[in-house]
Amino acid sequence: MHATRSLGVKILALVLLPTACSVFGQNPAPSGAKADPFTATLRLAGLSPADLGFRPRAYWARYPNMAEIPYKPLLFEDLFAEPVRLYDVVRIMALAAEDYLDPRYQSSHAGPLYKLAYFVGFEKKVPGFRNYGHTQTARIAEKDPLVEAVRAAYVRRGRTFDYRVMGKPADWPRLEDRVRRAAAPLHPDIRKALARAVLELTEARRWVDTALRRVDPADVLKVWRIRDLSETQFDAMDYYPEVDDVAAALDEQSLYYAGMRTLQAAEGLKRDLEAVLKTAGDLDREAQHLDLETPLGRLVLGGGGSDTHRCRDVFLLVDLGGNDTYHGPAGATSSPGVPVSVCLDLAGNDRYLNEDRYMPAQGAAVFGAGVCIDVEGDDEYRSRYLSQGAGQFGTGILADLAGNDVYAMDVAGQGSGVFGVGLLMDGGGRDAYRLGGGDGQGYGGVGGVGTLVDVSGNDSYFAEPDATKVKRADYHAQGAINYAYAQGVGIGRRGDLSDGHSWAGGIGTLIDLEGDDRYESGNWSLGCSYWYGIGFFYDRKGNDEYRSCAWSLASGAHFGISAFFDEAGDDRYLGFRNASQNLAFGHDYVIALFVDRSGDDVYEVKQSSLGYAQRMSQAWFLDLGGNDTYRFQKARSCLGATDAFRRLARPRLEFTYEIYAKQIGVFLDTAGSDAYIRTGKKPGPRFRNRAVWMRPEEGDARGRHRHYGIGRDLEPAGAPSIPWLAERFGSLHQKDKK
Repeated sequence: MHATRSLGVKILALVLLPTACSVFGQNPAPSGAKADPFTATLRLAGLSPADLGFRPRAYWARYPNMAEIPYKPLLFEDLFAEPVRLYDVVRIMALAAEDYLDPRYQSSHAGPLYKLAYFVGFEKKVPGFRNYGHTQTARIAEKDPLVEAVRAAYVRRGRTFDYRVMGKPADWPRLEDRVRRAAAPLHPDIRKALARAVLELTEARRWVDTALRRVDPADVLKVWRIRDLSETQFDAMDYYPEVDDVAAALDEQSLYYAGMRTLQAAEGLKRDLEAVLKTAGDLDREAQHLDLETPLGRLVLGGGGSDTHRCRDVFLLVDLGGNDTYHGPAGATSSPGVPVSVCLDLAGNDRYLNEDRYMPAQGAAVFGAGVCIDVEGDDEYRSRYLSQGAGQFGTGILADLAGNDVYAMDVAGQGSGVFGVGLLMDGGGRDAYRLGGGDGQGYGGVGGVGTLVDVSGNDSYFAEPDATKVKRADYHAQGAINYAYAQGVGIGRRGDLSDGHSWAGGIGTLIDLEGDDRYESGNWSLGCSYWYGIGFFYDRKGNDEYRSCAWSLASGAHFGISAFFDEAGDDRYLGFRNASQNLAFGHDYVIALFVDRSGDDVYEVKQSSLGYAQRMSQAWFLDLGGNDTYRFQKARSCLGATDAFRRLARPRLEFTYEIYAKQIGVFLDTAGSDAYIRTGKKPGPRFRNRAVWMRPEEGDARGRHRHYGIGRDLEPAGAPSIPWLAERFGSLHQKDKK
């Protein structure tokens, strides 16, 4: 990584080079052997895989010391140093979605949603767990199981269930009698299923309390009411000291363990009730109604009709079928006093509505765990803020397992985590995801993990780009285009501009496995990162259309990691307005990787795109198959380039840390007959099939440098595969799917 080394260091580097290459997944080729196209392209510039990535050191003057940036993602440092492992990380997440959301796996195995949530959420947020799950310890009573479960909830919460007066049972109120009468019309097996869920959720609540045992309750209340945390932190526009105080005192393992137990309790209840509905031929669905107050919140059961549910203060809401309407915080923490909540709907075309901006809803949590599971039906979800899979110091999960669904909200949802885990998991259907503002569809804010997973269907993803409709204007677009922070982004708090409280971004991921999909957004979207954040995007199959403006499609600024993968399909990447800083663009120590594996694709940009590295970043654009069309405006900053023309001289004092790194911009098209079209002009002789171009060119009069712009279009017949992009995992449960 160093620009200059002593002779001893040079010799040591030569000795260790085979080991370094092996670490990066590139076994050094024997003499005369043909290297894979990516390694061979690097070698044209005198580079090797060992030159990839960054390993910052504390002696880099003025570089924000990575060791002192709090809340960094667990993956960040390793991937920053070893970026060729990016595909491995994202592919494993996609495989988890493929396997665990498969209906055949779900019908034959316990805990598939928990297993998926582990790989795309919990594992990326908090150490100490593997995906084994926990052993459910709830033992339900043979007689009056629901009564005894509610009694246990009272006792464990330190409340009185059996009132006594003058040494004998009170005449009134008699809570035991109330619960027994309310439960009497229910089918016995439904009473047992609810009892088990009550006991499990009582235990989850205990772990929330354990997590907060050292946290000042006053700080909890302050943070609970913050509803602009995602919108105010990226450029440090406001500082909430109580957030730092809570983070320092919080027991994260206990908090996310509560989330895991809540999700497993919801899944267990789903399996229990599905078994009852399948086997109980004498079940009177219309009689299955319940609304009980407990120390955990309200316990509500709806039967087979079309019910309307008011969800305030509900810790467990179950509906057996019908076209239902849910108002308010369905499966969400409705107050600090109800920090654990589950909503389970087994069937029907349902509507989930929430108009209260200050109320989390539809699988969301603040200081707790909120889980919403809808098993089947064409459903509609509409909300405002912190909804549809959103976590803020907690776990928020929305899982919709089937149907053509509509998800619409304003800000911070659809897989959004800010100091929390937020997951939206959709099992299939033609779905529409709409953000009126942004910060969602796979958003990892400060200290958070946010993931959106969609298995199949021709889906649409939209984050309002027009600043005249929703005011989130980005100055990079002269105030006309919005900051989206959507569709797989990780965004941190850049405190060096103001108060010095720099917080790392989280991990934001969007995974769509199948379908002809449409993605539309403004700036900062589609696999994007900022300030120690990580943005992942993965689309496995389909003829997709991507419409975005700037800072998108594997781009980032200021110490981020951005990765975009499209595996198959004839795709269209259509930049609008000032379409730039996209398609593998990095500014200021960013790793930006764009891969389109196959298909006849169209790329339309203006400048600073298609493998452009700026201010010591590394940006790699790889199109590995198909007859592609590239339309661009300014050739100097496209198609494998760097800003070396500005930075070849000795760096100014403010940027002396740049001497310790190598800047690499790569454009690589490995197959097909491709067209290079420069808007209004000829593209120039260098951009063509079967050509190599380098900038600065070999033998540049300015001498040795640390800037490498490399472009390469291989012969139409194609080239050997790239090892670190090879499929090395397969499907984890092929045996179960046969």
